Amino acid sequence: MLTSEQLYTYARKYCIDQYNYWTEQYSKIQSNRGFSLQYSKRESQTFPRYLILNALQVGVESLDSNNLPDVPELLEKLEQIALECSDDAVENLVNEIELEAVEAERSKFVMYIRNLPQRDLQYIVPLPYKYYFDLESTTIFSQMCHRWSVDNSYDYYPLEHKPISNQETLLQFEFLDQNGRNILKKFFKGKKIKRVLVYCRYGNSYAADPLHESFSGEEVYWFDQTLEWMICSSYENAIAVCGHQLLNYLRNHLGHYSNLLYL
Repeated sequence: MLTSEQLYTYARKYCIDQYNYWTEQYSKIQSNRGFSLQYSKRESQTFPRYLILNALQVGVESLDSNNLPDVPELLEKLEQIALECSDDAVENLVNEIELEAVEAERSKFVMYIRNLPQRDLQYIVPLPYKYYFDLESTTIFSQMCHRWSVDNSYDYYPLEHKPISNQETLLQFEFLDQNGRNILKKFFKGKKIKRVLVYCRYGNSYAADPLHESFSGEEVYWFDQTLEWMICSSYENAIAVCGHQLLNYLRNHLGHYSNLLYL
């Protein structure tokens, strides 16, 4: 019998797989595209599909997989998300062909979750945890800003913020090239940190499994409930790292650490 977790996972995986499919299709079209200021009919039938699938994925992941309702209610919520989800990119679509493509993808999603193949249910594997929510309005977000001197502009060093104690800023590309992402994940695994909070200045904020985070982006903050550490990926090829234990771990595990410092 279908469980809520299985239904949620199927819905989420569908969005991810279909998004990847349609972005690949659009890339193929673009690779053979001549110069034109207008979208072709084929382009207009294609790119809106991955736009709405992205919005749909965010909508599905706005349901907390640790607190799902029973299957009938979850199915109703997913159908409502399919009918109502949107974002700025989707809202900017006005061409009739583009809008038809969006509605087609909404309908395909609903048909999919209504007709899941029972024979495949036992093989579905839960995806890494991810839960979109309004992080900025929470107390823990305010506490993080106070703890690590993040002002209302959310610009962090080296933009408009002076360095504070227990904070160093590294060259982001060089840090990632030096296996920095995996070293961070080893730190989180060793500390048994299973959830991080992620504030995205230019996108939707969420909670996630740190072992599946990229630790890159523009004005993105990672922290957890302890507030013992914070990471900010910003402009100017910079990644700010805060917290005594995390900094010591990076110093001990990154080769040529001093060469990675942002000066």
